[in-house]
Amino acid sequence: MSVTIYDVAQHAGVSLSTVSRVLNNSGYVKQETRDKIYAAIEDLNYIPSTVARSLSKNENHNIAVVTPDITNPFFGEVIKGITKELDQTDFDLIFYNTNENVHKELHALQSIIKNRVRGLIITPVMETSQKSIELLKDIQKMDIPIVLIDRDISGLKCDGVFIDNVTGAYEATKLLLNENHRRIAIIHGPMSSIPGHERLKGYLEAYRSINMVPPRSLQYTGNFMYESGVEATKKILKSKKHPTAIFCCNNLMTLGCLSVLKENNLKIPDDIAVVGFDEFFSYDVICNPITVVARATTEMGSLAVHTLLGRIRKSSETDTLNRIILQPHLKIRGSEKLI
Repeated sequence: MSVTIYDVAQHAGVSLSTVSRVLNNSGYVKQETRDKIYAAIEDLNYIPSTVARSLSKNENHNIAVVTPDITNPFFGEVIKGITKELDQTDFDLIFYNTNENVHKELHALQSIIKNRVRGLIITPVMETSQKSIELLKDIQKMDIPIVLIDRDISGLKCDGVFIDNVTGAYEATKLLLNENHRRIAIIHGPMSSIPGHERLKGYLEAYRSINMVPPRSLQYTGNFMYESGVEATKKILKSKKHPTAIFCCNNLMTLGCLSVLKENNLKIPDDIAVVGFDEFFSYDVICNPITVVARATTEMGSLAVHTLLGRIRKSSETDTLNRIILQPHLKIRGSEKLI
Protein backbone atom coordinates (compact mmCIF):
# COMPACT_ATOMS: atom_id res chain seq x y z
CA MET A 1 0.00 0.00 0.00
CA SER A 2 1.16 3.56 -0.70
CA VAL A 3 2.16 5.80 2.18
CA THR A 4 -0.49 8.36 3.15
CA ILE A 5 -0.50 11.65 5.04
CA TYR A 6 -2.02 9.73 7.95
CA ASP A 7 1.06 7.48 8.07
CA VAL A 8 3.33 10.54 8.16
CA ALA A 9 1.31 12.11 10.99
CA GLN A 10 1.37 8.90 13.01
CA HIS A 11 5.11 8.38 12.42
CA ALA A 12 5.88 11.96 13.49
CA GLY A 13 3.45 11.91 16.41
CA VAL A 14 1.50 14.95 15.23
CA SER A 15 -1.99 15.68 13.93
CA LEU A 16 -3.10 15.44 10.30
CA SER A 17 -3.75 19.19 10.22
CA THR A 18 -0.18 19.92 11.35
CA VAL A 19 1.27 17.79 8.55
CA SER A 20 -1.06 19.52 6.11
CA ARG A 21 0.11 22.98 7.24
CA VAL A 22 3.74 21.98 6.73
CA LEU A 23 3.12 20.42 3.31
CA ASN A 24 1.13 23.43 2.13
CA ASN A 25 3.39 25.93 3.92
CA SER A 26 0.36 27.55 5.52
CA GLY A 27 0.07 28.58 9.15
CA TYR A 28 2.67 28.56 11.89
CA VAL A 29 4.39 25.31 12.87
CA LYS A 30 7.36 25.18 15.26
CA GLN A 31 10.66 24.34 13.59
CA GLU A 32 11.13 21.33 15.89
CA THR A 33 7.76 19.94 14.73
CA ARG A 34 8.58 20.68 11.09
CA ASP A 35 11.83 18.74 11.45
CA LYS A 36 9.92 15.73 12.87
CA ILE A 37 7.53 15.80 9.91
CA TYR A 38 10.34 16.14 7.37
CA ALA A 39 12.14 13.23 9.06
CA ALA A 40 8.96 11.13 8.87
CA ILE A 41 8.54 12.00 5.18
CA GLU A 42 12.11 10.86 4.52
CA ASP A 43 11.76 7.69 6.61
CA LEU A 44 8.56 6.67 4.83
CA ASN A 45 9.63 7.95 1.41
CA TYR A 46 6.33 9.83 1.22
CA ILE A 47 5.62 12.09 -1.76
CA PRO A 48 2.47 14.23 -1.49
CA SER A 49 0.22 13.89 -4.50
CA THR A 50 0.61 17.56 -5.34
CA VAL A 51 4.40 17.26 -5.25
CA ALA A 52 4.26 14.06 -7.32
CA ARG A 53 2.16 15.81 -9.95
CA SER A 54 4.57 18.75 -9.94
CA LEU A 55 7.56 16.46 -10.45
CA SER A 56 5.91 14.39 -13.17
CA LYS A 57 4.84 17.50 -15.09
CA ASN A 58 8.13 19.28 -14.36
CA GLU A 59 6.13 22.20 -12.89
CA ASN A 60 8.52 23.04 -10.06
CA HIS A 61 9.97 26.39 -11.11
CA ASN A 62 12.04 27.24 -8.05
CA ILE A 63 15.71 28.22 -8.30
CA ALA A 64 17.65 28.34 -5.02
CA VAL A 65 20.43 30.87 -4.42
CA VAL A 66 22.72 30.47 -1.40
CA THR A 67 24.95 33.43 -0.57
CA PRO A 68 27.33 33.92 2.38
CA ASP A 69 26.60 37.57 3.20
CA ILE A 70 23.66 39.58 1.89
CA THR A 71 25.05 42.75 3.56
CA ASN A 72 28.07 42.63 1.26
CA PRO A 73 27.39 44.84 -1.79
CA PHE A 74 29.34 42.40 -3.98
CA PHE A 75 26.76 39.67 -3.41
CA GLY A 76 23.97 42.24 -3.74
CA GLU A 77 25.22 43.05 -7.24
CA VAL A 78 25.54 39.34 -8.08
CA ILE A 79 21.93 38.77 -6.98
CA LYS A 80 20.88 41.75 -9.11
CA GLY A 81 22.32 39.95 -12.12
CA ILE A 82 20.57 36.72 -11.13
CA THR A 83 17.15 38.30 -10.65
CA LYS A 84 17.48 40.33 -13.87
CA GLU A 85 17.83 37.11 -15.84
CA LEU A 86 15.23 35.11 -13.90
CA ASP A 87 12.67 37.91 -14.31
CA GLN A 88 12.62 37.04 -18.00
CA THR A 89 11.68 33.42 -17.26
CA ASP A 90 8.92 31.63 -15.35
CA PHE A 91 11.34 30.56 -12.61
CA ASP A 92 10.94 31.76 -9.02
CA LEU A 93 13.79 32.51 -6.62
CA ILE A 94 14.28 30.93 -3.19
CA PHE A 95 17.00 32.80 -1.31
CA TYR A 96 19.22 31.65 1.58
CA ASN A 97 21.79 33.75 3.49
CA THR A 98 24.42 31.77 5.43
CA ASN A 99 26.21 34.74 7.04
CA GLU A 100 29.58 32.99 6.41
CA ASN A 101 28.43 30.21 8.78
CA VAL A 102 28.87 26.62 7.60
CA HIS A 103 26.13 25.34 9.94
CA LYS A 104 23.63 27.73 8.34
CA GLU A 105 24.85 26.54 4.96
CA LEU A 106 24.11 22.92 5.92
CA HIS A 107 20.61 23.88 7.05
CA ALA A 108 20.03 25.70 3.74
CA LEU A 109 21.17 22.68 1.71
CA GLN A 110 18.91 20.38 3.70
CA SER A 111 15.99 22.71 3.03
CA ILE A 112 16.84 22.75 -0.68
CA ILE A 113 16.76 18.95 -0.77
CA LYS A 114 13.33 18.93 0.89
CA ASN A 115 11.98 21.58 -1.48
CA ARG A 116 13.24 19.76 -4.57
CA VAL A 117 14.23 22.91 -6.46
CA ARG A 118 15.03 22.87 -10.18
CA GLY A 119 18.50 24.35 -9.81
CA LEU A 120 21.00 25.79 -7.32
CA ILE A 121 23.42 28.71 -7.48
CA ILE A 122 25.71 28.79 -4.45
CA THR A 123 28.70 30.64 -3.04
CA PRO A 124 30.02 28.16 -0.45
CA VAL A 125 31.34 29.29 2.92
CA MET A 126 34.33 26.96 2.86
CA GLU A 127 36.25 25.15 0.16
CA THR A 128 36.55 21.92 2.14
CA SER A 129 33.41 21.46 4.26
CA GLN A 130 32.91 17.70 3.94
CA LYS A 131 29.30 17.78 5.13
CA SER A 132 28.41 20.49 2.60
CA ILE A 133 30.13 18.51 -0.16
CA GLU A 134 28.11 15.40 0.73
CA LEU A 135 24.82 17.34 0.65
CA LEU A 136 25.73 18.99 -2.64
CA LYS A 137 26.45 15.57 -4.13
CA ASP A 138 23.05 14.39 -2.86
CA ILE A 139 21.49 17.37 -4.65
CA GLN A 140 23.26 16.38 -7.87
CA LYS A 141 21.94 12.82 -7.51
CA MET A 142 18.43 14.32 -7.55
CA ASP A 143 19.26 15.66 -11.04
CA ILE A 144 19.39 19.22 -9.71
CA PRO A 145 22.15 21.15 -11.50
CA ILE A 146 24.50 23.31 -9.41
CA VAL A 147 26.46 26.39 -10.43
CA LEU A 148 29.13 27.73 -8.09
CA ILE A 149 29.73 31.45 -8.06
CA ASP A 150 32.85 33.32 -6.84
CA ARG A 151 34.12 30.43 -4.67
CA ASP A 152 34.97 26.88 -5.66
CA ILE A 153 34.59 23.79 -3.51
CA SER A 154 36.87 20.75 -3.44
CA GLY A 155 35.69 17.34 -4.62
CA LEU A 156 32.59 18.57 -6.46
CA LYS A 157 32.26 18.48 -10.24
CA CYS A 158 29.92 21.24 -11.37
CA ASP A 159 29.76 24.43 -13.39
CA GLY A 160 30.94 27.73 -11.98
CA VAL A 161 31.55 31.43 -12.56
CA PHE A 162 34.71 32.75 -10.92
CA ILE A 163 37.15 35.63 -10.89
CA ASP A 164 40.92 35.40 -11.42
CA ASN A 165 41.79 36.19 -7.80
CA VAL A 166 45.52 35.60 -8.20
CA THR A 167 45.81 38.10 -11.05
CA GLY A 168 43.67 40.69 -9.25
CA ALA A 169 45.76 40.53 -6.07
CA TYR A 170 49.01 40.43 -8.05
CA GLU A 171 48.14 43.59 -9.99
CA ALA A 172 47.04 45.44 -6.85
CA THR A 173 50.24 44.56 -5.00
CA LYS A 174 52.43 45.25 -8.05
CA LEU A 175 50.81 48.70 -8.36
CA LEU A 176 51.87 49.48 -4.78
CA LEU A 177 55.36 48.07 -5.37
CA ASN A 178 55.72 50.22 -8.48
CA GLU A 179 54.95 53.21 -6.26
CA ASN A 180 58.05 52.17 -4.24
CA HIS A 181 56.10 50.75 -1.29
CA ARG A 182 58.07 47.89 0.21
CA ARG A 183 56.23 47.28 3.48
CA ILE A 184 52.75 46.40 2.27
CA ALA A 185 50.40 44.84 4.82
CA ILE A 186 47.73 42.48 3.51
CA ILE A 187 44.41 41.69 5.18
CA HIS A 188 43.35 38.49 3.43
CA GLY A 189 40.42 36.12 3.84
CA PRO A 190 40.39 32.70 5.53
CA MET A 191 42.63 30.02 4.05
CA SER A 192 39.62 27.68 3.98
CA SER A 193 38.24 29.68 1.03
CA ILE A 194 39.51 29.96 -2.54
CA PRO A 195 39.52 33.82 -2.53
CA GLY A 196 41.36 33.76 0.79
CA HIS A 197 44.39 31.78 -0.30
CA GLU A 198 44.38 32.84 -3.98
CA ARG A 199 44.54 36.56 -3.15
CA LEU A 200 47.35 35.92 -0.70
CA LYS A 201 49.10 33.96 -3.45
CA GLY A 202 48.84 36.92 -5.85
CA TYR A 203 50.28 39.24 -3.18
CA LEU A 204 53.24 36.92 -2.59
CA GLU A 205 53.85 36.46 -6.33
CA ALA A 206 54.04 40.23 -6.82
CA TYR A 207 56.76 40.43 -4.15
CA ARG A 208 58.62 37.52 -5.79
CA SER A 209 58.58 39.42 -9.09
CA ILE A 210 60.96 41.95 -7.51
CA ASN A 211 62.93 39.25 -5.67
CA MET A 212 61.53 40.05 -2.26
CA VAL A 213 59.71 37.99 0.37
CA PRO A 214 57.36 39.97 2.64
CA PRO A 215 57.64 39.12 6.34
CA ARG A 216 54.82 37.16 7.93
CA SER A 217 54.30 40.11 10.27
CA LEU A 218 52.72 41.98 7.34
CA GLN A 219 50.14 39.23 6.69
CA TYR A 220 46.83 39.46 8.61
CA THR A 221 43.95 36.99 8.37
CA GLY A 222 40.36 38.22 8.30
CA ASN A 223 37.03 36.53 7.59
CA PHE A 224 35.66 38.84 4.85
CA MET A 225 33.56 40.69 7.45
CA TYR A 226 33.78 44.35 8.52
CA GLU A 227 34.86 43.56 12.08
CA SER A 228 37.89 41.56 10.95
CA GLY A 229 39.08 44.54 8.88
CA VAL A 230 38.77 46.70 11.99
CA GLU A 231 40.70 44.27 14.20
CA ALA A 232 43.46 43.67 11.66
CA THR A 233 43.99 47.39 11.08
CA LYS A 234 44.20 48.04 14.83
CA LYS A 235 46.95 45.41 15.02
CA ILE A 236 48.73 46.99 12.05
CA LEU A 237 48.76 50.40 13.73
CA LYS A 238 50.07 48.87 16.96
CA SER A 239 52.97 47.14 15.18
CA LYS A 240 56.49 48.41 15.91
CA LYS A 241 57.21 49.28 12.28
CA HIS A 242 54.17 50.52 10.40
CA PRO A 243 53.65 49.50 6.77
CA THR A 244 53.41 52.27 4.20
CA ALA A 245 50.45 50.61 2.51
CA ILE A 246 47.57 48.20 3.23
CA PHE A 247 45.98 45.87 0.70
CA CYS A 248 42.53 44.72 1.87
CA CYS A 249 41.22 41.62 0.14
CA ASN A 250 37.49 42.36 0.14
CA ASN A 251 35.22 45.38 0.39
CA LEU A 252 33.86 44.90 3.92
CA MET A 253 37.36 44.43 5.36
CA THR A 254 38.44 47.53 3.42
CA LEU A 255 35.58 49.48 4.98
CA GLY A 256 36.65 48.31 8.44
CA CYS A 257 40.22 49.34 7.70
CA LEU A 258 39.21 52.81 6.49
CA SER A 259 37.07 53.36 9.59
CA VAL A 260 40.03 52.70 11.90
CA LEU A 261 42.34 54.92 9.85
CA LYS A 262 39.80 57.74 10.06
CA GLU A 263 39.43 57.30 13.83
CA ASN A 264 43.20 57.70 14.13
CA ASN A 265 43.19 60.81 11.92
CA LEU A 266 45.35 59.12 9.29
CA LYS A 267 44.98 60.54 5.79
CA ILE A 268 45.08 58.48 2.59
CA PRO A 269 47.53 58.42 0.91
CA ASP A 270 49.46 61.11 2.83
CA ASP A 271 49.97 58.95 5.93
CA ILE A 272 49.29 55.49 4.53
CA ALA A 273 48.23 54.07 1.16
CA VAL A 274 45.24 51.75 0.77
CA VAL A 275 44.08 49.49 -2.07
CA GLY A 276 40.96 47.34 -1.80
CA PHE A 277 39.40 44.38 -3.57
CA ASP A 278 35.87 45.20 -4.86
CA GLU A 279 33.92 48.43 -4.86
CA PHE A 280 31.82 49.87 -2.04
CA PHE A 281 29.93 53.18 -2.30
CA SER A 282 30.59 53.92 1.40
CA TYR A 283 34.33 54.36 0.77
CA ASP A 284 33.75 57.88 -0.52
CA VAL A 285 31.85 58.82 2.65
CA ILE A 286 34.88 58.01 4.80
CA CYS A 287 37.73 59.33 2.64
CA ASN A 288 38.85 60.20 -0.86
CA PRO A 289 38.18 57.63 -3.61
CA ILE A 290 40.03 54.34 -3.12
CA THR A 291 41.93 52.38 -5.76
CA VAL A 292 40.28 48.97 -6.09
CA VAL A 293 40.41 45.67 -7.91
CA ALA A 294 37.05 45.78 -9.73
CA ARG A 295 35.08 42.98 -11.36
CA ALA A 296 31.90 42.52 -13.36
CA THR A 297 29.71 41.46 -10.43
CA THR A 298 26.30 41.74 -12.11
CA GLU A 299 27.65 39.85 -15.11
CA MET A 300 28.73 37.03 -12.80
CA GLY A 301 25.13 36.59 -11.67
CA SER A 302 23.82 36.71 -15.24
CA LEU A 303 26.35 34.14 -16.44
CA ALA A 304 25.50 31.84 -13.53
CA VAL A 305 21.80 31.88 -14.50
CA HIS A 306 22.56 31.29 -18.20
CA THR A 307 24.75 28.32 -17.26
CA LEU A 308 22.16 26.90 -14.88
CA LEU A 309 19.27 27.23 -17.33
CA GLY A 310 21.37 25.49 -19.96
CA ARG A 311 21.67 22.50 -17.63
CA ILE A 312 18.00 22.53 -16.66
CA ARG A 313 16.94 22.65 -20.32
CA LYS A 314 19.54 20.01 -21.19
CA SER A 315 21.14 22.34 -23.71
CA SER A 316 24.58 22.01 -22.07
CA GLU A 317 26.85 19.02 -22.56
CA THR A 318 26.39 16.88 -19.46
CA ASP A 319 29.97 15.59 -19.43
CA THR A 320 31.72 18.93 -20.01
CA LEU A 321 31.93 21.39 -17.14
CA ASN A 322 31.36 25.06 -17.91
CA ARG A 323 33.95 26.89 -15.81
CA ILE A 324 33.92 30.62 -16.55
CA ILE A 325 36.81 32.70 -15.17
CA LEU A 326 36.46 36.47 -15.53
CA GLN A 327 39.39 38.86 -15.42
CA PRO A 328 39.39 41.73 -12.89
CA HIS A 329 40.75 45.19 -13.59
CA LEU A 330 42.26 47.98 -11.51
CA LYS A 331 40.41 51.25 -10.96
CA ILE A 332 43.27 53.57 -10.08
CA ARG A 333 42.21 56.64 -8.07
CA GLY A 334 45.35 57.77 -6.29
CA SER A 335 45.08 56.05 -2.87
CA GLU A 336 48.06 53.85 -3.81
CA LYS A 337 50.58 56.70 -3.85
CA LEU A 338 53.67 56.86 -1.66
CA ILE A 339 53.91 60.42 -0.37
